[in-house]
Amino acid sequence: MNLIYNKQATILAAFFVVCAVLYPFLGYCRSGNVIEPNMILIPEGFFIMGSRDGHSDEKPEHRVHLSAFYLGKYEVTNEEFAAFLNDLGKSTDGRGRAWINLAGAWKGERCRIEKSDGVFVVAAGYKKYPVSYVTWYGAREYCGWLSRKTGKRYRLPTEAEWEYAARGGDNEYRSGRGDIRPKEEKGENIADESAKKVFPDWTIRNGYDDGYVYIAPVGSFGANRFGLHDITGNVSEWCRNWYGDYPVGIATNPTGPWKGTDRAKRGGSWFDPPCDLGVTRRDHAVPAYCDFRLGFRVARSVKK
Repeated sequence: MNLIYNKQATILAAFFVVCAVLYPFLGYCRSGNVIEPNMILIPEGFFIMGSRDGHSDEKPEHRVHLSAFYLGKYEVTNEEFAAFLNDLGKSTDGRGRAWINLAGAWKGERCRIEKSDGVFVVAAGYKKYPVSYVTWYGAREYCGWLSRKTGKRYRLPTEAEWEYAARGGDNEYRSGRGDIRPKEEKGENIADESAKKVFPDWTIRNGYDDGYVYIAPVGSFGANRFGLHDITGNVSEWCRNWYGDYPVGIATNPTGPWKGTDRAKRGGSWFDPPCDLGVTRRDHAVPAYCDFRLGFRVARSVKK
């Protein structure tokens, strides 16, 4: 009897071990709706963060050391975000905080995800466009959901990670496509000659036409030296940390202030003039904020 009992106990223990190993992947296998992002490995390195010639919140320039990390090759798309909403069956968290404004609209741009008969549906032709009208809460929750589904720890990038990646490993970069003259090559989706035809009073990059008035599909423009697309322009991107003053001196893997009222966002958008697209340019908003030009991309730490 003891022999039989021990054998059953051994089998049961082995079963639980297998379940523990496979648990992170079970949700993915069951739902079949997770679209894992294409990630780029950003190497470890030092860079000078900020600008001595920029706005006051870009100062002081300071030396930052970052460990290697992964960053999404593209901004998160409507298709990817809709899969998240459908898997959870809602667009708000347990505290009533919205993840996305489905009714959001401004001029010819609007949220391209709608709810129909209880299902979150992407408007025809907009699956590969970056999601917009997403709050910081929604971006964070998406990262948590993606982590649970894949067993990999996704998160939003810190401001330091974002700026380092946007520079492409070159401290002389001042835009996400710093090695390209936009007049010679379509480098990024920004306020341009196409936008001027619709919004004649806008400040634009004169002589440059990227072919889009509003948001463009991800990957429509060339990548920077790290292989990242739309790191400036298209939609601006939520960052992980609170917005606050820069430190003085050398920082290693900085994560920003411990507390605050606004979260950082970076990168400018299709709506913005050239002066707001520099890699050192900072912006911020309360976590519940969302608009027609704001999205995000995901990051992931490198396992040691």
